[in-house]
Amino acid sequence: MSVNPQEVTGRRELRFTSVAEIVADAEQVTRGTPVCLGNWSAGQIMMHLARTVDASIDGASFQVNVFRRLLARCVFKRKMFAEGLPAGFPSRSPLIPGETTIPAGLKGLREAIGRLDETSHREPHPAFGPLSVEEWNQFHCRHAELHLSFILPEADPTQAPEPESGPLGPERRIGPP
Repeated sequence: MSVNPQEVTGRRELRFTSVAEIVADAEQVTRGTPVCLGNWSAGQIMMHLARTVDASIDGASFQVNVFRRLLARCVFKRKMFAEGLPAGFPSRSPLIPGETTIPAGLKGLREAIGRLDETSHREPHPAFGPLSVEEWNQFHCRHAELHLSFILPEADPTQAPEPESGPLGPERRIGPP
């Protein structure tokens, strides 16, 4: 059953300032057994991010039509850098991985982010056009914030849930539940 990503609640709020933070968060959130709130597994999310990073260096294998490119460059680019990417934005099929394990996704993400440090070459973005290295890095941060926000870390079993709180303080039950 498919989930509408725009309607998902309980996502993590993330704001990365460097691409290194993307890998650090992915490694941290996938310790144990994470919970994914959307349609993709944690492995798929990380592999999608890796493919997008690779496409920024190697070039994308698809084109965006002229109308969407103009709209993206004139309207959406500034908003994306300031506020991030909205949930539910359609991905292109070459960037959507099949089922992928967390270790494989993490490996792909580490390698792709590592490539960003090895070269300053960047291909134009399929929608936004030419971007500087810094703009591409910011794009990768905003993109990762969106996707990684759907992954919740495994619940800590040593943490007791907080009591439900009502207008008069924590609710107390009298008698059997």
